[in-house]
Amino acid sequence: MATLYSELYDLIIDYLVDDTPALTACSLVSRVLLPRCQHHLFRHITFYPGDNRCARIFADKALLVEELTIYERRLPGDKGMRTDVGTEALPRMLPLLVSLRRAKFSGQMYLDAMHRVWTGVQGVLAQLKSITLDGVFFSNLAEVASFFGCMPHLKRLAMNVVTVGGDNNGDEVYQGGLCKELETLKVGTGNLRPRWMRFLFGRDGVIWLENLRDLVFPVTSEVDSWMPGVHELVYRAPRLESAMLLDWRGSHQNLDHITPVPDIGHLRWPDDVHPSRIYRPIRGAEGPDTQEYQGETKDAGYASSFREGGDHRECRLSSGWRACG
Repeated sequence: MATLYSELYDLIIDYLVDDTPALTACSLVSRVLLPRCQHHLFRHITFYPGDNRCARIFADKALLVEELTIYERRLPGDKGMRTDVGTEALPRMLPLLVSLRRAKFSGQMYLDAMHRVWTGVQGVLAQLKSITLDGVFFSNLAEVASFFGCMPHLKRLAMNVVTVGGDNNGDEVYQGGLCKELETLKVGTGNLRPRWMRFLFGRDGVIWLENLRDLVFPVTSEVDSWMPGVHELVYRAPRLESAMLLDWRGSHQNLDHITPVPDIGHLRWPDDVHPSRIYRPIRGAEGPDTQEYQGETKDAGYASSFREGGDHRECRLSSGWRACG
């Protein structure tokens, strides 16, 4: 390949940044493009199942990794699929990822103290800014607190399928105020368990929510008193700017008797959601830029006010608000 200006090489890679096969081909045919391609090819890697040989080969690329996905299938008590090789490799490989900032743990991953996988994972938690847990297991709540206590700089947390065992040893030994820099929290509907949800996000939860800006959380009703309601999170998150409530019973089911929430007038509507789909206008506009809407439910006694102006929309919900899905 003829020699080109450095800027032209950069433009070529920028054009192919989302085309992994093309980047791989460029890295194989040009020594000049190789380091530029590697920066993108190894930015996000998936580790499954992994072995000691993989850890040795990968050592010189570890500095390039910024995002990691670990997909593991494991059964407790060393039953079922054997993953001893992967368990040995994780503690060797993960400490090499000094540039790691985002991680996803999924599959059937046991993060309890009985398995050596915890030894490897614990070494990289302190540097993480974002983590996703979708298919992980802890023996007890104390291990959950210990896990999140290792991430003081965490800004984004997403949780879906999380299982906490029935071992109560040390459940009461924990301190609150964990993850004080957390700004985004997303809790899915994959495996709702009130025990660990209240432990983390309830009124006395160990996760610090005062800096929370964005929230995605399963909506709860009056019959769900065993679950932490969204009002508890809003109460603990004075800086909350946007929120989305997920109907964990099914998207086509009408939501009635929604847990009352405090005034959240500073929350913004998502760009793809317009109140006209939910409310119909009623008389009594408060001004040229303000229009009042009433919920389209059989009970006309619940209303909210909607303000549109500038580059965002604003909605204030009364504490007795009802909605329909």
